[in-house]
Amino acid sequence: MAKRYEKKKEAARIAQQQQAREQRRRQLILGGTIVGVVLVLAAVVGVGFYLNQGYPVNKPKAEIEDGGVVLSEGPITVDLYEDFICPACKSFTDQNGEQLDKYAADGEITLRFHPLGLLDNMSSTKYSSRSAAASVCAADEDKFSEYKTSLFAEQPPENGPGLTDEKLIEIGEKAKIGGSFSQCVKDEKYRGWVDEQTQKATGEGVTSTPMVKVDGKEVETANLMQLLDEKIGAGDKEKADDGKDSGDSEEGKEEDDSSSD
Repeated sequence: MAKRYEKKKEAARIAQQQQAREQRRRQLILGGTIVGVVLVLAAVVGVGFYLNQGYPVNKPKAEIEDGGVVLSEGPITVDLYEDFICPACKSFTDQNGEQLDKYAADGEITLRFHPLGLLDNMSSTKYSSRSAAASVCAADEDKFSEYKTSLFAEQPPENGPGLTDEKLIEIGEKAKIGGSFSQCVKDEKYRGWVDEQTQKATGEGVTSTPMVKVDGKEVETANLMQLLDEKIGAGDKEKADDGKDSGDSEEGKEEDDSSSD
């Protein structure tokens, strides 16, 4: 009897120890999860604070849609995410800019340009954000395309100071941008807005430039023009077929009317 009692007592002690270990394990997991969540939140807040360093977020007067300056309207939506100090962005614009502008002018595409400040660490004056903000000032005066072209034409090298605000204003004056453009650049009116949009874009997976989306889907920049040619060609064929069907219907109607006479 005594032996059975001792065995039961030992089994109960072991069970209590196991229960205590399991409880400690759960507490450690819960504590680690809480710490992890706190660290993630701190990182997000830290990034936001870094990107938006006290600049007010002023809403542009220019037409903006989903964070992009709207340059045209058409059935196919093309979003360009670019940085004005990015050499690859300049190459992309040099190769494709003229044709994209033609598609935009012809109403074939909705063209939206997202000026970002992703590469602020590639200059000593945060040129990416400053030039992007200046481009939005130009957009307010309906001169975004002209200014964008001039910024890429005078793109400064990476790992340098970038262009000064005075130079950014001078480029605008050469492009015949008037209104409040000069004061807008001096006041860095849209630095906060650019920071906000850069943070939003990175949250959506835009981590390098140039990046292109067609109808909301990312596409390889090298394949962009071929894809647009195919989409526009398919759209033109559909319009032609619709016109043909409409013509056939009218012809049939005329024949029916003639028969009834």
